[in-house]
Amino acid sequence: MPTSLNGPRGDFLRPTDRRLVTDPLNFLVEEHLRHRQICAFLVANAQADKPDFETMALSLAFLRHEFLLHDADERASLYPLMRQRCEAEDEIEALIQQLTKEHEHARQIAHGICDILERGLEGTEPFSDEDRRQMMSFADKVKRYITLENAIILPLARARLTDDDMRKISKAMLMRRGVVT
Repeated sequence: MPTSLNGPRGDFLRPTDRRLVTDPLNFLVEEHLRHRQICAFLVANAQADKPDFETMALSLAFLRHEFLLHDADERASLYPLMRQRCEAEDEIEALIQQLTKEHEHARQIAHGICDILERGLEGTEPFSDEDRRQMMSFADKVKRYITLENAIILPLARARLTDDDMRKISKAMLMRRGVVT
């Protein structure tokens, strides 16, 4: 398991520590673990008779902020450098195109999931069967593309990207988060 600056991260309830951005690929791994935790929350709430307000609020905050930043980290910083550095035999272009489409679709769906969570937090009506289906479908989609990123993209990035590439990714990630270096 990746570690934070102070040891194993544990519950993944908090946003990933920005200081980890100095190692952008490990930061992305940490973010993927956080994604998985949020997906577990969505599935648990979709299956629950009585949803948990705390995990719904955490999920909503994640989808509105961290999810979009992470998507931009990959689309705007990681993927372009992967296209430059990977060898023809890596066949990276088709995978990046697939992941880009899946990210775009997930971003679009995330807006609807936010609406569902907002209604759930109001507590005025239970989730409909369609709400539950959408939450579970979204979680499944995100977990599938994170698996591809962890299994193929990140190992290739470790093999192909240079130290200078890593500094560029790190700097862009920090700027996206309002930290100017």
